[in-house]
Amino acid sequence: MVVKTERGIKSLNTTKEVYPTIKRYIREARIAKQEGTRPISWVTASGIQEIIWTMDNFIALYPENFNGQCAAKQISLPLMEEAERRGLSRELCSYARNTIGYMYGCKDLSLPYPGGGLLEPDFLLLDNGNCTSVHNKWWRIMENHFRVPLFMLDIPILTPTRMNRDNVERHYIDFVISQIKACFAFLEDQTGSRMDMDKFKEVVRLSDRVGELFDQFLELRKAKPCPVGGEDTVVLPAVMVYFTGTKTGVDFFERLIKETEERVKDHEGVIKDEKYRLLVDNIPPFYTLGLFNYFQKYGGVSVAETYILSFNYNWRRMDADIPFESLARKYLAHWYTLPLEEHVELVCRMVEDYEIDGVVCLALRSCKVYTLHQWTLKNALEKRYGIPTMIIELDMVDPRDYSDGQVKGRIDAFMELLDKKKRR
Repeated sequence: MVVKTERGIKSLNTTKEVYPTIKRYIREARIAKQEGTRPISWVTASGIQEIIWTMDNFIALYPENFNGQCAAKQISLPLMEEAERRGLSRELCSYARNTIGYMYGCKDLSLPYPGGGLLEPDFLLLDNGNCTSVHNKWWRIMENHFRVPLFMLDIPILTPTRMNRDNVERHYIDFVISQIKACFAFLEDQTGSRMDMDKFKEVVRLSDRVGELFDQFLELRKAKPCPVGGEDTVVLPAVMVYFTGTKTGVDFFERLIKETEERVKDHEGVIKDEKYRLLVDNIPPFYTLGLFNYFQKYGGVSVAETYILSFNYNWRRMDADIPFESLARKYLAHWYTLPLEEHVELVCRMVEDYEIDGVVCLALRSCKVYTLHQWTLKNALEKRYGIPTMIIELDMVDPRDYSDGQVKGRIDAFMELLDKKKRR
C-alpha cells in the first residue's frame, strides 16, 4: 500500500537550499566514478565526517540519507519487500532493509531514485557509535555482497553507573583515539594518500565552528514565537552528515542564523498565533513530513526535536590543537552512547529551556535503539512537569503500519488535551 505523501512545507529560504546542494555533491560523485579519479565509500551517517574531509580524496555516500529520500519519494516499499524476500525480518531496521533491497536487485528497477541511485562502493566505512545493534551486521552484509574492504570504527557505550559525557574514563578516550588512527591508516591504504595533520586540525576547527553555529541556532529557537519549526529543521541532519568539517557547512549555518535572527528581531513566528510549543522525540516519518505542519492547524509548533541533536553532539568546544582527543570525546558523547538517565535529563532540560507544553514521541517499529527509552521518558516528564506526552507508533521509512487517519485522529485528541490543560 502506498501512503499519500504529505510534504513538509518549509518557511525558511536557507533550508530550501539543502537538497539542491546535496544533488550537486552527488553529481560530482558520479563524475568522479565515471572518470575514475576518486573511489566511492558507503559510510554511516553519524560520526567520522572529520576523518573523511581530512583525507578528501574519496567520495563518501550515505545510505541512511538515501533511504530517507526514498521514503519521501514513496519508493521505499519495493526495496524493503525485496530485502524481506531475501530473508530479512520485517522487524529489522527499515533503513537497513531499504539499502539491502536496493543492493540485491532493486537498483535495476525504473524508479526515481534520489541522485539517480547509490553508486557502488569501492570500500565501506562504519562508525557504530550511532547504532551498535544494527550497523555492524548491516555493513557486514554489504561487505559480503560487494566483496570490498570494510573498516569499523568502534565506539563504546558509556557505563551508566560510572560515567557520563562530562566524566569519561581515560581508557575509553585512549581506545577511541586508537580507533581514529587505525581508520586513517585504513584510508591511506585504500586511497594511496597520506593523512595531513595540518589539514586534520583545520577540519576539526571547522567542525567545531559548525557545532558552535548549530548551538546558536538552537538558542534562537527558544524565542517566542518560535522562528523555525520542525518542518524546516528535519533537513539539517543532512547538512551535518555531508558537510561537517567544511567551509560549505560553516557558510550554510551562518546563512541559517542570519535568516533566523531576522525573524526573531521582527517577532516573526512559524505561524501567526503560536499557542502550543511541542517537543518531538525520535526520527521523523520521511514519507509524511507534513505531520509537522499538521500541528499548526491547532496553533502547535515543533520548537525542539531530539532527532537533530543526534548529528550535533560536540556538546563542548573542540580544541583543534589536540584533534585526536577532541574527536574521541565528541564521538563518545553521541546522543545514543549516553546512559539512559543522562538522556532523560537532557530532554527534561529541553522541556524547561524551550517552555514545552506537550511532547510527541515517535515510537519507531523497526528502530528499537532509538525508541526503547520512550516510556521511561514519558513517565519522567509527566511526573516531573505534568506535561502531556503522546506516543505514536509508526516507522521512519516503512509506510505499511502507518494510518494517516488514525495518527491524525490521535493528534487531534492530544491537541484538545493541551487546550483543556491551557484553559485551567
